[in-house]
Amino acid sequence: MRERRKWWLLIGSVMLFAVALCAVGRLAGGSASPVSRPSGPLGVVLLPGVGSSELVVADIKTGRVVRRIRLRSLVTDIAVDASTGLVVAAQSGGIGPEADDALSVTDVRTGQVRYVTLPVIDPGDVACVGGRAYVLHSVVEASGSVVSVVDVKSGRVLGGGRVPDRVGLWSAAAGALWTATDPGGGAPALTRIGLDGFDLSVTDAGGPPVFGVTEAAGLVALLGPARSDEAPSEGLVRLMDPVSSSIVASAPVMRLARPPMQAVAVGKRLMVGDWNGEEPESHILEVFDSSTLQPMGVVSLDGAPCALAVWSDRLLAVDRVAGRLLVVDPADGRTLGAIDLGAKGLTFSDVVVIE
Repeated sequence: MRERRKWWLLIGSVMLFAVALCAVGRLAGGSASPVSRPSGPLGVVLLPGVGSSELVVADIKTGRVVRRIRLRSLVTDIAVDASTGLVVAAQSGGIGPEADDALSVTDVRTGQVRYVTLPVIDPGDVACVGGRAYVLHSVVEASGSVVSVVDVKSGRVLGGGRVPDRVGLWSAAAGALWTATDPGGGAPALTRIGLDGFDLSVTDAGGPPVFGVTEAAGLVALLGPARSDEAPSEGLVRLMDPVSSSIVASAPVMRLARPPMQAVAVGKRLMVGDWNGEEPESHILEVFDSSTLQPMGVVSLDGAPCALAVWSDRLLAVDRVAGRLLVVDPADGRTLGAIDLGAKGLTFSDVVVIE
């Protein structure tokens, strides 16, 4: 999944070339300074570009873009460190030995970006837990895929480790770091990574593949197909206790075009979507009770959601077709606000919230 996502970004960058040319004058010189320092809350949206990516910072309450921050190379993943409010991004621009070797750390309220040089090139995914950024590289050594660990506040590289090759998802939930690894010949097994010493603990080896992970009511929501053959119309969501690794609830996902890849818990609702960079896609989200997985119907969105986040009791969704950040009532899918991001036809995006 990581490899496919990088290629989606590269293809999407070419598709966005015309848009980027039109915006050269606006983007020249780096980030545009707002009239005053935004007070938030802020929605930060990752936009892929031509050779480099952009963070679009939107004031959610006023519905306007307050800053655009051009990063030095292509970015495949962003995360927010809850302890500092800083946005970290894996700078993976370039192919082969020309790939970037940095993690960007951005204060989106001031527009200040600093780059942390990593010991290995081509960081692809990043997750934040406990003030640290855990960066997964595409580089594979004899002992597995390389991981770098960075203290977000100081920007100091603390060390690293290895996880098995053929890593799929890379995500933080319920205070832990989760990945899906291929144990060899079978379906990818969900693995909890011990953050001290990178101790690996396979927690769900017997279930179907896991395509996405998020936190819901203190539990870990696992998203993916209902079976290992990845039947395109059959999906499954499960809730797992992060301590015992036991599955406490499960429910079929039947109304999306393909198995679910992303979800976010908005209060008592777990909103589940399916965009993975390929057609077909759904313009709806399937909704479940976030603690029991009792079905709560679907919500139809005014757009094609490719990235989801939560702000207070509202859903944030990036509409990839029209290039908008939507503020949505999770109860009925009504669009309460729409912020133009300045680019359309996105193949990939990400969104985080700074309160």
